[in-house]
Order: sequence, then C-alpha cells, then structure tokens
Amino acid sequence: MEKQKRTFKEDVVRRFGLPKDCVYGDCLIHMVGNRELTVQNYRNVCHFEDSCIVINCKHNRMQIHGKKLSITYYLEDELRIEGYIGSIEFVSL
Repeated sequence: MEKQKRTFKEDVVRRFGLPKDCVYGDCLIHMVGNRELTVQNYRNVCHFEDSCIVINCKHNRMQIHGKKLSITYYLEDELRIEGYIGSIEFVSL
C-alpha cells in the first residue's frame, strides 16, 4: 500500500512538473562555493559550534563540518551558514 502511494505521488509530481522539495518536504540546499550554505525547509538546529552545525530535516539529519561556521540569519523555514565548509553529511533519522 505504501509503495502504491509513493508511486502515485511520484507520478503526479512528474506529470504536473511540481517541485519535489515542496511535495516531499525535502530540504533545499544552495551553496556558494564552500563559504556559504542556505538551507530551506529544515525543522530545527539541534547542535551549533564553530566547527559543526547539525540540522534536523524531515527525512534526515544534516551535519555541516568546517571552520569558523556561523549562522548569519535564521528564519522559520530558511537559514544561512557562512564560514569554511569542509563537508556536509546526511544521516538517516
């Protein structure tokens, strides 16, 4: 039954050209080089240090590792991280 729902949803997304991030609730990431990262559709920030920021998303947890990381703005559904971004890791919830 779950597979049928997923297949139907995927078919509707494909046929109507709907944005996948909105339909599935996935986070949307935009990077500018390795110095700036914008995350949309996140749930919350669960850990913050200048070398590691951990963000909960709907389907996974995102870990951003680097140096001199800071959150330069923080809105209800969007945040921006600046600093030297060394790696981004996704961990299943």
